[in-house]
Amino acid sequence: MKILYYSPHPHHDIVSDVGYSVHQLEMIQAFEDLGHEVHKVIMGGDRLDATPDYVQKQGQGAPLKNALKSVIPKVIWNSLRDYFRFIRHDKRAYAFLMDEIARVQPDLIYERSEYLLRSGVDAAIKTGIPHVLEVNAPFIEEWESFEGKNFFKKRADDIEKFKLQNTSLVSCISSVLKENLIERYGLKNVKFKIVTNGSNPDNFEAPKPLATKEIKERFNLEDKLVVGFVGSIMPYHKVDKLIYAFARANRELPNRLKLLVVGGGAGLEELEALASELGIEDETEFSGQMARSEISTMLHAMDICVLPSTNWYCSPIKLFEYALCAKAIIAPSTHPIQEVFTSGRDAYLVDDSEDALTDAIFELAQNDELRISIGLQARTMMLKSYLWTTLAENTLKELEESS
Repeated sequence: MKILYYSPHPHHDIVSDVGYSVHQLEMIQAFEDLGHEVHKVIMGGDRLDATPDYVQKQGQGAPLKNALKSVIPKVIWNSLRDYFRFIRHDKRAYAFLMDEIARVQPDLIYERSEYLLRSGVDAAIKTGIPHVLEVNAPFIEEWESFEGKNFFKKRADDIEKFKLQNTSLVSCISSVLKENLIERYGLKNVKFKIVTNGSNPDNFEAPKPLATKEIKERFNLEDKLVVGFVGSIMPYHKVDKLIYAFARANRELPNRLKLLVVGGGAGLEELEALASELGIEDETEFSGQMARSEISTMLHAMDICVLPSTNWYCSPIKLFEYALCAKAIIAPSTHPIQEVFTSGRDAYLVDDSEDALTDAIFELAQNDELRISIGLQARTMMLKSYLWTTLAENTLKELEESS
């Protein structure tokens, strides 16, 4: 089958070390591993120099932009920005996509859905080609939480409903997001398939012992039980809560634990200051931003891997990576996470309180047998049910059965 993989966002490339890039790359590779021919139309670029000429890169014109932002009300600024970034871009993206469809003659258009962009569904309707819409978030809610309000809310809602009603299959990241979309848009007779994030064992095989030894020496982890977090330092991850909980567990287990925070972000300096304030600066290591190629080695240096918090709709890719490395996982007991993991068997799922997180760290640190068992069960589950190729194959089977 010829699959045209379409990512319409003007700035979401597939070469950066971020979650959306990883997801796109893994799905593309999974389709190819299944024997399909994949043609990429990535409006944000599939190489650092591959973005279409008409897409203005973020950061260009910064002095003028900053001057305008200082005098224009935020909602007006957001509306102007989103008009040029998305609405005007989408018309040009549609023309670009139609040219690619004419050239490639695909059997399927697989689109990663994005906020305010409808060109993929428009092209599928125009050409009559089957279309899968991958939906990973409630885009309007997510966009407003990150960027603020604009004048396009009704338009955005209309676009979301239009896309959901006019695709062949919605590949949705979680059941709770599916139910939210159905209720919000009054959807009927829309075909859904729940497709979580996945795992690729080729990227997370155990490193050579020397590599792990070097990491432990570099970050002063020798002879310690390492509690770790890997990911962007985003507010909704609540890494500060992990630091508070670790400090409490550390007081009960002196000279036994080490906290390793891997990742960068705007809040990193505040976290470092918090660790110092709590008196655990000697027991806490911050790696800063690291290349994705280094993440596997960092994970294998950890014993307990933590996701302190996440959004209600997310199926965080880091949990699948923790699991592939056979690490004991502590994660919030949200509906999407419970769809994949079972507390006490392949993860330790807790409520959103600092007390619960502290207790989980303390218990897993004290119970070697439980910690090792949870990690091994998690890896076994990944290999059985959550390979990217399995998820891609299930998506195509669902499309075939629903057509």
